[in-house]
Amino acid sequence: MALFASFVVVNFNGDAVLRRCLAALSQQTDQDFEIILVDNASAVAWEPAVPASLKAKIVVVQNNVNCGYAKGNNQGIAVSRGEWIVFVNNDATLREDFLAHLRSAASQHPEFGLFAPQVRIEDYPDYIDSAGVGVFLDGVARNRGWQDHSREHQEPVEVLGMVGAVAAIHRKVWTDVSGFDEDFFMYLEDSEWGLRAAWRGHRCLYLPQLMAWHKHSSTTGKHTAEKAYWVERNHLWCAVKNFPLPLLLLSPFYTCYRYVLQACAAATNRGITSAFMRSYTRAELARVLWRAYRDAILGLPAMWRKRREIMRGRRLTTLEFLLRFRRYRLSWRDFAFKD
Repeated sequence: MALFASFVVVNFNGDAVLRRCLAALSQQTDQDFEIILVDNASAVAWEPAVPASLKAKIVVVQNNVNCGYAKGNNQGIAVSRGEWIVFVNNDATLREDFLAHLRSAASQHPEFGLFAPQVRIEDYPDYIDSAGVGVFLDGVARNRGWQDHSREHQEPVEVLGMVGAVAAIHRKVWTDVSGFDEDFFMYLEDSEWGLRAAWRGHRCLYLPQLMAWHKHSSTTGKHTAEKAYWVERNHLWCAVKNFPLPLLLLSPFYTCYRYVLQACAAATNRGITSAFMRSYTRAELARVLWRAYRDAILGLPAMWRKRREIMRGRRLTTLEFLLRFRRYRLSWRDFAFKD
């Protein structure tokens, strides 16, 4: 008999955060679930983090190398059985009624195959980590509502897509869209997947009743050269794969515009670029950008082939996609002037 949900948790050296994540899952009021734990060759043993009450519910996928977020989740879903797939970062914790609310939402909103929860910042629990995702005009994505007070996001609303830290996807939708692009390794693979889902006509609903908390970027760090590399490389691939041609041709100009805005924000000690500049010299950041764009360009032929597949399978017209994208896109203020 199929289960209602499969929680997919990808772990890399999680230790204490994994312990909290699994403890929260053990306390769900609705127990019709399994947990797929994918361990990416952690140096820290994960077994002590598993509560005794969950051992019968856990299926383990043990990797010998760090396969990244994208491949790790694909591996987990491949062995899962749940009707609903729920991504849970190892540094995220779910409220005890999360699954009960998901069951209710699935019944009340059958037209939606994707749900974006209200995820709050663990260290500042009155503030939003994500309320869905927004994508900028050059392919860079950021959490919708990031650092807003939670009272600003108390109503359900349709959004462009979900953030992979915590998200719920119906298995039929996942199968229809296919998995995360493993070439992305980590960062923006969730927003790229959401754009593919949009092309296929699937819709995502933000539901504040689905509540979770997230310790942001605990695995890679919030302002690291590694994170900057993945984001800058992958945003170009995201645009090449999914943007309608008119928007794709304009995206380099929007990237330049984004850099100007980020420089202005940094000059006033605001925004994420300011934080990076406190940790790295300009020369170090320039080397990260050079490496990211070099690798992005080398990967363009493969991304263009994937684009052709996406466009052959689309169910929306270019105009329909552009109108949806315009409605839910990421604003320049949210990207440039928030840390």
